[in-house]
This record gives sequence, C-alpha cells and structure tokens, in this order.
Amino acid sequence: MRITKPFITLDFNSIKEAKWWLIAAVVVASFAWVIWGTVPSTIYQPVGTATLWLVNSVFLDYLVALIIIVFFILMVAGKMKSRDIGIQWKLLPQAIFVVLVFWALLQLCGILINQLSGGHLGFSSHWAKQGLTISIGEYIGQFFGCTPFEEIIFRGFLLPQIFLKLQNTKLQNHTLRRLIISLVISQMVFALWHIPRLVSNGDSLLSSIFMVLYIFAEAILLSLIYLRTGNLFITMSIHAMINLQNLFCSYSNSFIAFIIVLIPLIIWLLLTDFSRNRILAKTPA
Repeated sequence: MRITKPFITLDFNSIKEAKWWLIAAVVVASFAWVIWGTVPSTIYQPVGTATLWLVNSVFLDYLVALIIIVFFILMVAGKMKSRDIGIQWKLLPQAIFVVLVFWALLQLCGILINQLSGGHLGFSSHWAKQGLTISIGEYIGQFFGCTPFEEIIFRGFLLPQIFLKLQNTKLQNHTLRRLIISLVISQMVFALWHIPRLVSNGDSLLSSIFMVLYIFAEAILLSLIYLRTGNLFITMSIHAMINLQNLFCSYSNSFIAFIIVLIPLIIWLLLTDFSRNRILAKTPA
C-alpha cells in the first residue's frame, strides 16, 4: 500500500484548544497520582479477593484516575468534550477489528514457533501459574484501566494541545516543526511520568535511563499510529498488547512471536488509508 497524502488523519481543527491552566492541572495531577501510586497500599485487596482478582488493583487504580483527572478535571472543570480528548465512539469498531486480528495472529504465530521448535502444545505457564481469573484480570486492567488513561492524557489531550498552543508562536506557519516539537515534548513528559514507578521498583540509574528512552520511543510510535489513524482506541489496544505480551500457548519466549506480528501490523497501520479502506472505513457522523 502507498501512503496517501496527507499522512495525518487526525483533524486538529476539530479539537478545542484548552487553557494553559487546564494543561498544567492535568500534568500536575497525573504526576501527583503516579507518585501517590508508588506508596504501598492494600486498599483494593478486598475487591480483588472478592472477585478472584478479575478486578485487580491496576484497573481500580486507573479507574480512580480516569474519574478524577479525565472526567472531573478535563471534562467538568475544563469543559472538554470527548472528541477533544481523542474519544470518538464511532471509531471503536475499527479498534476492535485491529486488536482481534492482532491477538489472533499473535497466538497463531506463538503456536507455530512452538511447534517448529519441538515444543508441546498446551496452555502457557504464565496462565497456568496465575490462574484464569488473575490472567483475565490483567487484560481487564490494561484494556479498561491503564491504557485508556495514559492514551487519553498523553496522546489524546497533551499532544494536540501542545500543537495548538504552538500555532500562536513564530512556528505558526511551520506545521511540520510544530508537530515534531509537540511529539517530542508530550511524549517525553509521558516517558518522565514513569520515573516514580521505576524508582519505586528499585531500578538502577542506568536501567531507569534505558527504560525512559524505551518508553519515549514506544510513545512516539503510538503517537504516529494515532496521528495516522485518528483513532485513539487503536493506540489503546496496541498499547495494551505491548504491555501484556501474553500467549495462550506453551511457548517460553512470547517476545519473538510478539515482534514478528507487531512490526507488520504497525507498518500496515501506518500505510493504510483509513478514510478509504473498506474494512476500516469511518462511519459517517
């Protein structure tokens, strides 16, 4: 497939420009929340125990952040609409299609590698050790807690808002420069946002620097997917699968299968014209 012009599907003109106080409030609240999350707590344990960890601390923690930061600060106090923070419900079927294809190919690739390497077909030890409900809870925590919050704040809100703010500067007539600067600033904030967790995990300085750079690169990639598709649900799905990297089959290293499937998928997403593709065509407003 060829890349049709313009490359960017995301319509910045349809996004409401936020006040500086709102941008600052969201960033400060997000950092305060992640720092608070490093404090050991068993507050969610009763819920996890009662649900056999189908509802785990990751989901509940991010649910609180979604309610306070996204709903109350962004939407109530900041008067931002769902479209202004990247949420367009009519595009959800696109993301469901992409993640189902991604997940199915990942499992098939893992099974194929497992058989070629002389392994025995069976459930992954990860699922066997943790149990079904805990493993499903990991998916729930990522797809409905972690990635919705992170994608809304750093890709759906911060990225376009920095771009819009730069249009009132000397870069007003330099769209590409504004976009690059917006990408670097917003996604570096996202990478630095992970530092409190890295410190709390006891990671060394060298390891923390490496992880920050890795997260920054991953964030740039997710941002490009969002800019190309205009669909934040797709980046949520890809982000969740990157975090999970789980296979059903009994293969010792899911990373190889994951990379084999992920790279072609990303290339396909970046090369596909989402406004014309029949399978992923946008539903009329």
